[in-house]
Amino acid sequence: MLGVRCAVAAALGRISPRATEPLLRRALADPDPWVQVAAIEAAEKSGLDQVTEPLELLAASPDGLRAASAVRALAALNRLGGPVLEAAARHRDPEVIKEALLARAGRPEGSRLALELLAHRRWEVRILAGRVLAASGGKDCLAQISSALESEANPLAREALSEALEAISAR
Repeated sequence: MLGVRCAVAAALGRISPRATEPLLRRALADPDPWVQVAAIEAAEKSGLDQVTEPLELLAASPDGLRAASAVRALAALNRLGGPVLEAAARHRDPEVIKEALLARAGRPEGSRLALELLAHRRWEVRILAGRVLAASGGKDCLAQISSALESEANPLAREALSEALEAISAR
């Protein structure tokens, strides 16, 4: 039965968005996390922004898979707002944090968020923060990146920060 509910939830993203809104809401509220993940992905594909509220609730989930999927869906729907973004950036699961950072890459709030995450405890988050800054950071970021580079112990994160300094300096 679970497999059927997951398949139905996944198929909702390929049907007319207006016709599926009630069914999508129901699937997003399903008690099974796998059905919810399938529904989140369907919501992202559907472009149906009327399901923003249940997606925001799922973005706050302690479960990293549901939260990261919901953050990605909200970003795709252009509905990832301030409080949800801030909560995602402080989630305990680094995958959720990375989704929040990717969702704002190339925007001013993305650089601000990336600068905050240069001190994150997880190296993979620091690497992504460096890459986001390399792509979109301004000269005003150079001092903070240099400072982070001085204290960075992870060689891959050091490389990402060095690349960020080079890319920003070359602009």
